[in-house]
Amino acid sequence: MELDGETSGPTRYSGPIGKQLGTCENLPIARFTPIHLDWLSEYQGVYSLSSDQQHLLDMCRAINSGVCDRSLRNRKPRPLKQSRWLTTASRMPRLYVSTPNPGEVFILLITYIVKVCCPVWFAIRRNPSCCDGARHLYMLIQLASNFPDKAKRIVFHVVQTNGFYAHPENILISMINDEDAEIRELGWRRIKKKHAKQLPKNPSESSRCPRSTLKPHHTTTSSTGGLQN
Repeated sequence: MELDGETSGPTRYSGPIGKQLGTCENLPIARFTPIHLDWLSEYQGVYSLSSDQQHLLDMCRAINSGVCDRSLRNRKPRPLKQSRWLTTASRMPRLYVSTPNPGEVFILLITYIVKVCCPVWFAIRRNPSCCDGARHLYMLIQLASNFPDKAKRIVFHVVQTNGFYAHPENILISMINDEDAEIRELGWRRIKKKHAKQLPKNPSESSRCPRSTLKPHHTTTSSTGGLQN
């Protein structure tokens, strides 16, 4: 919500969009512009969702179809809490379907949520293993790369400072568990090559974890091989 305004407490935002999130479920449904979400068909088999997650998924379906039915309109999302990002994510689509003329910032925020955050969230929900961590991060980078520069600067700054799954050891874990046999083989070769090298003279040097230097780029592959460089 950096584009809209800072937080003003554990349950509130200070921006014009964020201020409406706390009571958005009371607003009537407006005529809103659908946003096509081609990822929805891939997540028909996501089971055992929490009420927050199910509400978010159903809202994405409504935004994709352009129709928000009565049962979804009357559903009450969980109270807004800064400590639970999902409460903000599920309320933003509800506010969107009640806003007849959303501004540029609102359109950017809702598009990012339903086209980047949501597919990555449900991909993690479907494949929660640490073996898939680097793939999920790579998926986020790919999807966010399609957004304007001002949005990418915010997203990639967060990735740079919190990219745990971009650390070499986590990329290698994903590589040796990849569906592509060539990527698996490359991962094992990298591990064997590292083990074959002579240990550093100073033992403390081996425990230092390098800072992530991820750079976003356009690619069509979803393999972790794209993160190896």
